[in-house]
Amino acid sequence: MTRKVLFLSLALSVALSAASVVPAFSVPRSHAAQVPAEDAKNRIQEAFDLLYQLHLSAPSKDKLAEAAIRGMVESLNDPYTVYWTKEEYRRFLESLNGQYVGLGIVIENDGGRVRVSEVMPGRPGEAAGLRAGDLIVSIDGKSVDFEHFDEVRASWKAGQKVRIGVERGGARLELEAVLAEVELPRVTGSRVADGIGYVRLTSFAEKTDEQLREKLAELGNLRALVLDLRGNTGGLLSSAGDVASRFVGSGVLLYTRDQSGVEEKVEFSGVRAFAGRLIVLVDEQTASAAEILAGALQDYGAARVVGVRTYGKGVVQQIYPLGSGDAYLKITVEEYLTPKHRQVNGRGIQPDLVVVGEGAQLATALREAGVESLRLEASEGVCRIMGLDCGGPAPIVREGRTYVPLRTLAALVGATVTWIGETRTARVVSGGVTVDFAAGGELRLENGVGYADVETFLRKFSGVKWLRTPDGAYEVTAPLSSRP
Repeated sequence: MTRKVLFLSLALSVALSAASVVPAFSVPRSHAAQVPAEDAKNRIQEAFDLLYQLHLSAPSKDKLAEAAIRGMVESLNDPYTVYWTKEEYRRFLESLNGQYVGLGIVIENDGGRVRVSEVMPGRPGEAAGLRAGDLIVSIDGKSVDFEHFDEVRASWKAGQKVRIGVERGGARLELEAVLAEVELPRVTGSRVADGIGYVRLTSFAEKTDEQLREKLAELGNLRALVLDLRGNTGGLLSSAGDVASRFVGSGVLLYTRDQSGVEEKVEFSGVRAFAGRLIVLVDEQTASAAEILAGALQDYGAARVVGVRTYGKGVVQQIYPLGSGDAYLKITVEEYLTPKHRQVNGRGIQPDLVVVGEGAQLATALREAGVESLRLEASEGVCRIMGLDCGGPAPIVREGRTYVPLRTLAALVGATVTWIGETRTARVVSGGVTVDFAAGGELRLENGVGYADVETFLRKFSGVKWLRTPDGAYEVTAPLSSRP
């Protein structure tokens, strides 16, 4: 399940400061001898003049110029080299600043549906009555899905009223919200157990390091910390370096390599604020500056990386204004390597411990940090571990029983899961105990996800202690020595 923050469009890039304008019609070096730069420019100018003067549609000069630039950019087949209009660039800066017009909620892709996973306090979503677990099915009477949600919000303005159609517990509701300017916190977290903290970084912006410093101070003295970089698609390179200094002090953040093969090192320095056990969570959406941080912490031996292989975006962009600043080019100018010269582009960062599934990743990271007793809250559409949203496919309730993704339950007790296709069976191994869950029996398959009834699962493992709390949650305790 994809998780993202409303309504922030994070750029998959390492944004650097703007520099001087490069020649508008430069030619790749491999073609320079065959096609002199002036000849290429003259041909472009000639085509421009002919189209402008003769074409039946009487195109404007601005239209032809923008089409020419976009055509050159598209010819590179580089998703990170982008042409922006002034308005598009403004939105990019807005995303870096963490401000947007919206509801102040976090949503998840639940099989194409829009599920609310978090409602930020004091924001329009809370005032409207939205709750974690709600399914947003319509906006102003029009059906909406996860894929097109950003298109819906593109025209939103502060002060605008919107009607939100919601499904909650089988009932249909219509809520009304007044949209507002929302500043998104880049850093969230909590103290999940004695001496153990959890911090999530959503992106790297100007205030990320400041917010991290404040959060670490708020959490107090910690012996272990889970740093969650899942879904973090990057941001400012300088911010990633500042964050690295909190866990390493000083050193090389990365090496850059340009088109000539020339390498330069990028260093960071600061005051180390945390020296305990550090677990870094990553997933396939961890990219760019987030990969830089994860790779550096891994290379320095400062962290154990848990999750799945990261996105693999190991190139650096530079932003150049065009003309008087009415348009901009973001150009890939370098690739980067980790402090140990590992290539990231197209490869990603390989975790030290591979764990599939968002809920399983969270539970595993907490156990790796030393949390022995995990609290699970599970109900229709809602899953929390130690008060943290599990992410991924939500629990389902059928005939009075609560079913949770099997991988999440297995991670709670430090077990491994293997799918045996021939027999359509999930094999769970924990502490020397092996249990098979057969599809159609104790394993319920829905939308490609295997679920198991919570209590039926827990009873299978004699070495696991668990109890149902008065508020309906589960306290699950398994020896940490049995973790995978």
